[in-house]
Amino acid sequence: MRGPALRRDHVIAASLAGAVVVVVGYASGIGLHPGTAAAAPPAVADGGH
Repeated sequence: MRGPALRRDHVIAASLAGAVVVVVGYASGIGLHPGTAAAAPPAVADGGH
């Protein structure tokens, strides 16, 4: 019964590694495209003047 447990551990380890890659990629800004609202400077309210 060593074979199936080893495969299950490999699947769990690969899933965790994939999740880490996704989180690090998102945190580093890979998913942002130039010119999106996130890259635009914030609007400044002038009080209606």
